[in-house]
Amino acid sequence: MEYFVVLKNAFAREAVIKQLKSNSLWGNAGYNWATAYPAMTRVGSPFSLPGMLGGAGFGLRTRPRFEDANMQLFDRSGKGGALTDYFVLASRTLVCDRLTGFAYWEWPQPAPQQSVTQQDLLDTAKQLGIEPEAMMAIARQESHGGGFFKDGQPKILFERHRMYALLKKEKVDVKALEKQYPGLVNHVPGGYGPSATQHARLAQARAINEGAALQSASWGTYQVMGENYRNLYTSPQAMEEAMRASEKQQLAYFAAFLREKAGGRLLQALNAHQWETVATLYNGSHWRTQNPHYATNIAKYYREAKQQSQHPK
Repeated sequence: MEYFVVLKNAFAREAVIKQLKSNSLWGNAGYNWATAYPAMTRVGSPFSLPGMLGGAGFGLRTRPRFEDANMQLFDRSGKGGALTDYFVLASRTLVCDRLTGFAYWEWPQPAPQQSVTQQDLLDTAKQLGIEPEAMMAIARQESHGGGFFKDGQPKILFERHRMYALLKKEKVDVKALEKQYPGLVNHVPGGYGPSATQHARLAQARAINEGAALQSASWGTYQVMGENYRNLYTSPQAMEEAMRASEKQQLAYFAAFLREKAGGRLLQALNAHQWETVATLYNGSHWRTQNPHYATNIAKYYREAKQQSQHPK
């Protein structure tokens, strides 16, 4: 039997090697670092595809007997063939190409029946004590009202300055990373690039640190930052799976964010039509310089939604 191990955090490599060496099981069995899938040892591989886990894998000949939060294990007894292995974890699949040595995540298409309905909006607005038109205005401003790109991927925007801040909290050498990956880890906001590149950027960032990367992107219809995952989910990974599942899940995440943000002040501002306060709490304190039309857009979209609901065609 042969096994393939993926590190959730690329920085855990040395710690895992130490554990392997200290475990008597590995005295004769040994391990082959990044030889089974060598393309995974570098970000920006010529085989790069969205979902690549760079710098975070090695092959094993014997199943590990210890558990480590930094590792995910996939055995070769799963689905596979002569050239490709498929290892299923929850709703996602790790696809490993033996010929090129490339590995990437594969996700299911979102379920069409899980799209948000008008009744969903009405029910959620009632629970929150706000007008559905206020929610519609935010959705239109943040994502033009839809939670998925045409290819079925959830709409995201990767924020490199949030990646910098989150890694800094983990005592990572962010200055070195900023120098090596300025587009992924940077103390200065910006450098977003087109929408089509966001999932590729996220894939590269998660090769550095998966948890920080998932928290550094805004997700779905309402573009709620992943770092708010604790409002509804147990982990950034659980949040990501929900955001990929449906717009209904994105609505639930949005509602949880509204309840928790600033002790309910965001809900109060929405209810009172205090759009500049909404902009500050939702888009950040620097919205006037980075996105000066944010508040006026929200106000405009709210009025248009209100007019449409009062005079439907």
